Amino acid sequence: MAKVTGPRTVQCYLCRHRFEVSRRAKSTSCPGCHKAVIVEDFILKKNKSSLLMVTPVQTCGRIVIPRRTRVVAKLVEAHGGIEVLGHMDAQQVISGQLTVIGDKAHWKGNLKSPTVVIHERAVIEGGYFEVPDDSLELSTLPKAGEQPEPTLEPKPKATVKAGVTPKPRLRPKPQAKTKPRPKPNAETEQPVVKKTAPKRRRPPPKDTS
Repeated sequence: MAKVTGPRTVQCYLCRHRFEVSRRAKSTSCPGCHKAVIVEDFILKKNKSSLLMVTPVQTCGRIVIPRRTRVVAKLVEAHGGIEVLGHMDAQQVISGQLTVIGDKAHWKGNLKSPTVVIHERAVIEGGYFEVPDDSLELSTLPKAGEQPEPTLEPKPKATVKAGVTPKPRLRPKPQAKTKPRPKPNAETEQPVVKKTAPKRRRPPPKDTS
């Protein structure tokens, strides 16, 4: 299977702005809030006992907690999904993709995730699970090899003042077509004779002698 090359689209976990980064990038600056953002997968060292106590653990990639590793935090957010094989102790866990709680894993905390897989021997000490959940709105994020769809600006709607009814548009009536009069032919045309009233003659003067 050929590897997908080219940039990938991520969403900032601080301001929710979406932008493109290189697939080899580990961290970058968000063009929306201009703050440092981790975009790589957060994978703790395997087979090494460790305790990580932090306030937030956030990344645009995945978070993997191997065995004999414990994470204690107030907020854990991973847009690429979460896999727990060790101990997870957090107040709130937000996953953008699949969440896996493996065998002999210990979980404590609330979870928001689109899907979750819990193995039989996993230990759930407490927490409220909201599944499915898309509070991060990552379902519309372009996947590998896809290009983001262009956003179309909505057309402005006509505003109508309250209490004023818009007047209907009247179409102009079509004018009646008049046929042109045929021009008389010079050969058949008869001369027009104007009729004039006859002149009245005065009577002769009477003889008075």
